[in-house]
Amino acid sequence: MAISLRRLLTRGTGDCTGDLGYSLPELLMAITMAAAIAIIALPNAFALFHGYTLSVAAHELAAELQHARTMAVAGNLSIDLRCDAASGAYQLAETGSGPVAAEHFLPHRVRFQSLPRTNIRFHSRGSAAPAGTIVLEGPTGRLRVIISPAGRIRIASDGSVDMA
Repeated sequence: MAISLRRLLTRGTGDCTGDLGYSLPELLMAITMAAAIAIIALPNAFALFHGYTLSVAAHELAAELQHARTMAVAGNLSIDLRCDAASGAYQLAETGSGPVAAEHFLPHRVRFQSLPRTNIRFHSRGSAAPAGTIVLEGPTGRLRVIISPAGRIRIASDGSVDMA
């Protein structure tokens, strides 16, 4: 049962001489093709989602670091970024006092792979001590959030091209 091109092109155009609608085998073929495409595309969609989650976590951490630097300069203060690798939490705090911002948590399946030995502190002139790298690890790889002694913050992949 071959389907002619003319029959496919004239279907639904108001030509009352031919069939109106699709036959059951045609519908089943369309559903089968859609299912095959979905089976091929779904694993890639999940990998893309997990990669996006890691990227968002790194950018949110970098934004918090930039916020800490801005608060330190604007308020003539020293601001610490405190990270807890066990819980995946981090928060900003004025040096020697309690938190000045809400506690943030890394997304599910993203964790701190490595942290500087001490809290990162931004001083009133915008500099950071200790300068260092925070490595975030997720199911699709790792991203590094790099803090320079001058307080510059950037994100790099393990392949080491800047991402932000």
